[in-house]
Amino acid sequence: MHNRPKPFLAHHKFDRHFQLSMVILSWIVIIWGFSPSLLKYASGELPAPPLILHFHAIVFFGWLILYTAQSFLIRAGQMAKHRKLGKLTAIWAVLVVVLGIATAIIMNQYKFDHGREFEIAFIAVPLIDMVIFPILIVAALYCIKDPSIHKRLMLIATIELLGAGFGRALGPIFGPFFGRMLGDNLFSFWLSVFLGGYIMVLIAMIYDLATRKQIHKIYFIAMPFVISLHLACAYLFKAPFWPEVVRQMIGR
Repeated sequence: MHNRPKPFLAHHKFDRHFQLSMVILSWIVIIWGFSPSLLKYASGELPAPPLILHFHAIVFFGWLILYTAQSFLIRAGQMAKHRKLGKLTAIWAVLVVVLGIATAIIMNQYKFDHGREFEIAFIAVPLIDMVIFPILIVAALYCIKDPSIHKRLMLIATIELLGAGFGRALGPIFGPFFGRMLGDNLFSFWLSVFLGGYIMVLIAMIYDLATRKQIHKIYFIAMPFVISLHLACAYLFKAPFWPEVVRQMIGR
């Protein structure tokens, strides 16, 4: 007789503490990654950025604030307010994508015009984020009646938005390390930019294993999809034809 797989426990008494730890870690990554650039803009060391960057920052930080608020509502057992705020969160996700794409294009025009054309290939990262993020959000909304899937997809989606922050925070550390180990290729770039996010997801998987004695199946569905697009992003970044494609994309 075949043993049926154990049903996954949707809730655990430590979940609210774990969720809060992921929220705190997300804020640490963003502050660590973006504060140096923000300080340079504020001090005048870098030319004033386009206005859209400010709107993008408001929308992006707004997402983290909403995600934080949702986590606290769940922690407090305020599920009715959590569902009500979820409608705003869904609308906000659309703003994240629209502003994310527009900001990526305009900021790379800015970089090109200020003698930083060597940086424009990095547009592959925010653009791939804006492909992965909405797909995960739509999947999370589709699975909203299954809290165990919904909250894990929302976590992965939020981690996806941290890619640029991880790249800025850990890139100077991971870049030289993986460059020496693997050489200057797409795999060293891939790990330098995305490994931080993978570590966060791995922590979440280990948490499942520790509290449920099994890892939720959604990680084995979502993460291969995410990683495959990350590898495609790394390929584009290293491809000789990509800078010319980017110049056409940004009109330069």
